[in-house]
Amino acid sequence: AAMLVHVPSMEIRGLVGSADFFNHGIDGQVDGTAALRSPGSTLKPFIYALALDQGVIHPETLLNDDPAYFAEYRPTNFDGKFIGKISARDALVLSRNIPAITLNTKIKPDLYDFMQKAGADFPHDKSWYGLSIVLGGAEVEMRMMARLYAMLANGGRLQELRQLRDDKYEPGRQMLSPESALLAAQMIMHPAPDTLAFTHGSSLPVYWKTGTSSGFRDAWTAGIFGPYVLVVWTGHFDGHPNPSFIGVERAAPLFFEIARAVMAQERLVDTVGPALRARNVSFIDICTATGLPGNCRVTQKDWFIPGKSPIAASPGTAAGPKILSPRGGISYVASYQSAEKLRIPLQADAQQTDQLYWFDGTELIGAGDAKTPLLWSPSPGQHTVHLVNAAGQSSTEVVNVSAAE
Repeated sequence: AAMLVHVPSMEIRGLVGSADFFNHGIDGQVDGTAALRSPGSTLKPFIYALALDQGVIHPETLLNDDPAYFAEYRPTNFDGKFIGKISARDALVLSRNIPAITLNTKIKPDLYDFMQKAGADFPHDKSWYGLSIVLGGAEVEMRMMARLYAMLANGGRLQELRQLRDDKYEPGRQMLSPESALLAAQMIMHPAPDTLAFTHGSSLPVYWKTGTSSGFRDAWTAGIFGPYVLVVWTGHFDGHPNPSFIGVERAAPLFFEIARAVMAQERLVDTVGPALRARNVSFIDICTATGLPGNCRVTQKDWFIPGKSPIAASPGTAAGPKILSPRGGISYVASYQSAEKLRIPLQADAQQTDQLYWFDGTELIGAGDAKTPLLWSPSPGQHTVHLVNAAGQSSTEVVNVSAAE
C-alpha cells in the first residue's frame, strides 16, 4: 500500500490500497491505507519532536543506548546491540530503542497523549500499551501516518487529508511549535543507501524514517521530499509474518522508486530546510564530547532553538551574556492610574554583535542586540526573565512588579 500527499493543499495525489485489487489470494480488495497496522519505529520522530518542543533535547544532546530496565521490562534493539553514548539525531536515524523509550518517559504529553490528541482511535488506554507504544505497539492507519508526517513539513500544523476534489480545505490545528516540528523533520534527513542509488544526479533532500513491526509483519517507510509526503507499507493483510518484511529492505526501495518517478515528472525544491531557517533557530557550536553548547577541542555545528533547547554550557566555555536591566533586587511598580505604562529597559552586557533573545518565562519578549535596549511592559507579579544568545548561553533574573495603590 502507498499514499502520496501534496502537503500545501493536503490533497491525496496518489493512493494504492494493495498490490492487486483483483487478487483474492492476497485480499486485494482491502484498502491498506485505511487498515490498522503496527507502525514499528515510524512514530519515533514525534517523540523527538515533543522532546525538542519541551526543551529536553537539541539534535546533538547525548543520550544513553545502554541496557536498561523499565520496571520489569528490558527492551533491546533491532540488532541486539547497544552503542552507549549517542546523539539524539543518530539515535533517531538509527532507530535505537532505549533512547526513544527514555525520552518518552521524560515528556508530557508523551507519545500516547499526543497521538490521542491527533485523533488516533486507540482501543485501549495508556496503561495497556505501556512502553510498547514507542516500538509500534499501538496500531495506526497509513492515512494517519501521512497526516503526521505532513504536520512536520507544515511546521506543526495537523490537517485533514483531501481525497476528493470537492473536499474542503481545513486550516487544521497546531500540535507542535514550528521550530520543533521542522527540526524533527530535519533530524531524519539522511542519504539513501547506495543500493537505492536515489541521490545520483539529485540534490533534493529526503527526510525519511523506516519501521519494522515486531514479528516481521509490517515494513514501512514514511518521509518528505519537496512538497510531498509519501508513505509505503508492505506486509500481508492477514498478518502472517515474513522475515524479509524489514522497512529498509522492503518498503524503502518502493519509497525511493516512487519518489524518483515523481521527480522525473516535476521540478521539486526543498521545503523543510528554508522553512526551518526562517524560524527562531540558530546554528551553533556543539561540543561533541559533551553534547552541550560551547567551545571545546572538537565541535560541530547544529541547530538550536533559543529559549527552548537545553542551555547548559560545556565546561570551559566563555562566559555568556549578563542581564544589566531589569535587576532582581529592585521592586518595580506598575500604575494603572497613569496613562503611561511601566517600561523597563532590557539591557545586557554582551558582545556587540550577539543576537539576543529575551523571554518572560517561556514567552518571547523580543530579540535584538546589545547596542539597542528593548522596552518591556510587564504586568504586576513575579517574572522570570531569561536572556539567551544565539550560542545558547544565558542568564536569568527574577523580577518583582507590584501594582501602585
